[in-house]
Amino acid sequence: MTKTKSLFVTVGVAALLFAAASPASANCNPGKTMGTLSDQRPYSYFYMTGAVMDTPEVIGRFWQAGGRNVANEGTATAAMWLLPFGPDHVIYMFLGDENVFGCPSGELITLIQSPASDGRGSYFMVDRVAEQFVSSMSFDLTETTTSGFHMKLLPQPYVTVVSRFGSVVTMSVTLQDVSSSFYGVSGALASDTITGIRLMWTVTAAPLGPTPLATGWTYTNQRVVGAAGGAIDGFTFDTSTLTSGQSLYLAAQLEFDNGAVLGDYVGVPTRIFQGLAIPPVKEKKPKKH
Repeated sequence: MTKTKSLFVTVGVAALLFAAASPASANCNPGKTMGTLSDQRPYSYFYMTGAVMDTPEVIGRFWQAGGRNVANEGTATAAMWLLPFGPDHVIYMFLGDENVFGCPSGELITLIQSPASDGRGSYFMVDRVAEQFVSSMSFDLTETTTSGFHMKLLPQPYVTVVSRFGSVVTMSVTLQDVSSSFYGVSGALASDTITGIRLMWTVTAAPLGPTPLATGWTYTNQRVVGAAGGAIDGFTFDTSTLTSGQSLYLAAQLEFDNGAVLGDYVGVPTRIFQGLAIPPVKEKKPKKH
């Protein structure tokens, strides 16, 4: 049996068993489907290199674009629709399942997040695709990629100290571009889905690093609009509030669909000790041949 046939048999049987065990929601009957198992295009794998692959750390969300309160994943966890296949994964979900809230229509946004396997920051991928009526897959995610889906690291803020006045330090913080983790059909803009990047802070005793879960962080009330990143000038912090051994950390959190959904994780943190920033390591550019 070929790999392609094996994939469809494996996931197809799992989908039938799952549908049989879970009655269709009255809100979405006949049920729709979402996934990467297209009958119109080659199926697409989902790659999680560098990310934790075990549940419940992997957090998945999907919702009707512009209508999070109309239709979303409900209580359907990522483990129910991000299915392992060999070393990689595929996506499949029967949207008529009783765990799904409402019945998505129009456009569907799919978000998958995971902490990094080394414990520093997190990875994510977000997809936006329109409903179609010419395929067995109502929301065919393969429309948005020909090379599979790759989770990417949410980058850390780049911090420079602008001034000091007593114990108060003023900083300039650059939040980096995250648009490369967006998948959409040709012409779709990342900033229509990733609509903002928030600057978050937390204080933790060194050498322990902060958790990547956003619930352990505080919003600074400063953000940049869209997915392209940008500078936040004038962020201040009073270093006298730090007790012995404590460090201030800054990190980025994402806003999706005009803030309808916030990222469950923050990105790689930047550590600041007594107002001194430790800048991120610059990536080495490949040499030209």
